[in-house]
Amino acid sequence: MEPWSERERLFFEKEAIGFYVSGHPLHAYQRELQRYARPTVAAQRTRDKDKITLGGIVAALRERPTKTGKRMAWVTLEDLHGSLEVVCFPGKDGGRPVQDRNGKWQKGGPKPGFEQWEQLLKSDEPLLVTGTVERKDNGEGEATVQVLAEEIQSLRAVREKRAKRMELRLRADMVTDEKLLKLKEIAARHAGTTPVAVSLVLPGEAEAVIGGTQLKVAATEEFISAVDRLFGRNVVELG
Repeated sequence: MEPWSERERLFFEKEAIGFYVSGHPLHAYQRELQRYARPTVAAQRTRDKDKITLGGIVAALRERPTKTGKRMAWVTLEDLHGSLEVVCFPGKDGGRPVQDRNGKWQKGGPKPGFEQWEQLLKSDEPLLVTGTVERKDNGEGEATVQVLAEEIQSLRAVREKRAKRMELRLRADMVTDEKLLKLKEIAARHAGTTPVAVSLVLPGEAEAVIGGTQLKVAATEEFISAVDRLFGRNVVELG
């Protein structure tokens, strides 16, 4: 049997003992987090009503019904720096008129909410959350900060959609005819639109960028895990 991928190993660690031991699900997404999101601690320095995008995993979730019978939830979003509460209101069907800036009444469009995001929020997937900052005085001269969610996406799906290039950083001693043939087979199983380039690293000496390989793949976690397993370490970088 093939060894578990890092994602599978971390999932079973959390399921068995309640926390992660050998790593964290966000370690594989550090470049995407730097590119698309701000750390949760940055929200403490924002102003009320600012827009912000955060990345993380759901550490806790509690939900309750609203007066209209729909459901909303309070989510603790955790990243590698800390955590923050995210409020997920029910979605709106767009049936209620709203006023625009000129005071005219218009029919508001539908907006997603907890019902649309529930499956993602309960999936253990790393997420990308965009919303509005809400600051409240706690009565002790300090402000509590939370984010009112407006959009929630799978960080994995965002990475697959936005990746423009994939680079394999390989040490010279990793490259054998057998592994290159195996790499070609893996790429064929995960064909897509993201071009693959290779950098050949000579430890302590030099690094040669070989360039394009004519391979185009889907930048999925399954492909990345298969390549990392083939070469025995993390070798894939997305650009």
